[in-house]
Amino acid sequence: MTAVAERVSVPVGPRSIDHPYSMTTVTLKLSHQRQWAPHRHPEHELIWGNSGGMLTVVADGITWEVPPSAGLWLPAGALHAVKAGPGTEFFCTYFRPEAHEAPSGVPGLFGVSALLREVLLHMHRRNMPDEARSRAERVAFDMLQPLEVAAVEVPMPTDPRALFVAEALVANPADQR
Repeated sequence: MTAVAERVSVPVGPRSIDHPYSMTTVTLKLSHQRQWAPHRHPEHELIWGNSGGMLTVVADGITWEVPPSAGLWLPAGALHAVKAGPGTEFFCTYFRPEAHEAPSGVPGLFGVSALLREVLLHMHRRNMPDEARSRAERVAFDMLQPLEVAAVEVPMPTDPRALFVAEALVANPADQR
């Protein structure tokens, strides 16, 4: 039950968020499993819109499975690692910290409604007037709302044999073995 993960180098410098813009969204569509080593960004990040596969983020020692209906908020500077299964498609929206006060200083799940999704995708347009873009960014940021989530802490086993099985189940919960 071992999976070979493709390691991808992650740029740690600032994203290309051109002024007067304060956020940008990138799309990631994966054909193979990928794993990004622990890293930090100088921007706030919202990882959202997961479809087609597993998307796991470890931030501040907590493992998050990012569902399609939510996004994981990562404040600027948060150390995190990402693992995505084959066929996974997701988006990362980066926010310049000086343009928006963080809605949370710790990682956590935020609702990504159909409207917020469409506003974030709408801002992919290159020919949008600056005033329209600024309004859309304010609306998008205003719509970011943390989800009420009950944390369930399940410690990983310490025995290497049990840890092997537990990690395989986390990597592929649908495996019937």
